[in-house]
Amino acid sequence: MSVTSRSACCFLFLLVLALLSSAGGVSPPWPGTAPSAGLEAAGAPACAPEQAPAAASASGAPMPFLATEYAAMCEPELGRVPKIACDDGVLIPITVGGVEVFEDPGNHACDNPDGLRGGCAPGSRLGRVEGRDAGGNLLPQVAWVYFCRSVGPENLERHGWGSVQMIGYNRESGATCFFEAADGRHSLPENHPANSEIRDQRPWVSFDGHRMVGQLPGPDDPDFNDAFMPPPPADMNGDGEPDVVQCVQCHQSGPFIHDPYMDSARDADDPRRPVIPEITGRDVPYYVVGGSDWDMRTIHIEGNRCLACHSAPMEISQIFEASGLEVNSFMPPHAPGSMADDYQELVDCWLAGPENTPGCDWVVPSAQGREGGVVGDDYPHKSDYFNQPGGKRDDEQGKD
Repeated sequence: MSVTSRSACCFLFLLVLALLSSAGGVSPPWPGTAPSAGLEAAGAPACAPEQAPAAASASGAPMPFLATEYAAMCEPELGRVPKIACDDGVLIPITVGGVEVFEDPGNHACDNPDGLRGGCAPGSRLGRVEGRDAGGNLLPQVAWVYFCRSVGPENLERHGWGSVQMIGYNRESGATCFFEAADGRHSLPENHPANSEIRDQRPWVSFDGHRMVGQLPGPDDPDFNDAFMPPPPADMNGDGEPDVVQCVQCHQSGPFIHDPYMDSARDADDPRRPVIPEITGRDVPYYVVGGSDWDMRTIHIEGNRCLACHSAPMEISQIFEASGLEVNSFMPPHAPGSMADDYQELVDCWLAGPENTPGCDWVVPSAQGREGGVVGDDYPHKSDYFNQPGGKRDDEQGKD
C-alpha cells in the first residue's frame, strides 16, 4: 500500500493518536492524568507501565451518514459537539533556524515540518475545548481538539485546500468521535447521503494575513451537515467489503497524534504543555463511536521499553519516516534516540507481522468497560487495508 493511500486517514486529522509526544510539555492534560511519554519511538524511561495491554471491540450502532446524526450519537459520552472558531486556536509557528517566518519556505525547509507531508505552510491553528453537556455543565473527562489546517491562502482561494477537523475524547470511557471536513466528500460515491455540492470549507474559513480564521457552524446550525461529515462507514457501498480508510489506521493507539510540528502549538494557560492533550498508559481505553467494526489492533512485545507508557501505532510512524521525519530524532522526548533498539524491534515485528515474529502479538485496547488484550487470527475486525505485514494490503502481498 502506498504512503499516499496509507496517509489518507491522516487528512482526517493528523492529530493523532499515536501518542507521539515531542520534547517538552510534561504536565498532565487533565487532573490525574500521567505525563505523556510519546509514541512509537519510546516512552520516557521514568514512565512506569500501568497494566498489561488491554482491548476489546466495542459493540454499538454503525456510523451514521450525517454529521447531525453523528453528533447525537456522540452526545451521551462526549456531551455537546462544540461550535468552534479557528480565530480562537493557537497558531502553529513556522520557524527557520529558530526565527518565525510568515511565508512558506518550502517542504522540509522549516525547523519542524508537518510530520505527514513535510509541509511548512504558515497559518494552521490548533484548539482545545472542554467538554460540556447540553445544560452547559463542564465534563472534565472530555476534551475536544480541532485543527484548522493551512496550506496557504492561495491554495484555499483557488482550490479549497485547507480544512477543519475535530476529535472528541472521553478519557474515562475511551469514547472517541472523529468529525471530518467537507473536503472528505471527494471520496464519497455520488449517491452517498452525506454528499453535498460543498466540498471544502471556504464558506466558513478564510485568511487574515497568514493566519487561518473563521467560525464553523455548530450542530444546531442548519449548515452543520455541509461543514462536517462523520467518517464514512468502512463498507461505504454496502457490498460486504471494506472500501474506506479507517481513522484508526493512523490514530491507532488513541485519539491524538503528536509530533514536533503539532506540539509546537503550546497551551496558552500553561506553555509547558502542547495544545493537544497528552495521554499515556498501556491500558488507555479507546473506541470509536460508530466504529465498532474498525480494526483496533496494535502490536505488542512484552518488555519493550517503548511500550512502557503507550501502545505502538506503527502505521503513522512509517508515514512519518517516509515523509522525512525520523522517529528517533524526537523520541523519547527527553532523550531522543536512546530507545532506538526497542523501536527497531517494533519495526521488525510490524514489517514481518506478529504471526511471523515470536514474542510479538496483536493486542486491542479496553473499551466500554471491557478488558482488552491479545487477540488471535479469529479477531473479527481485521482490515484488508492496514495492519498488514509491511503495511501492505492483502492483494499487494508478494508483488515486490
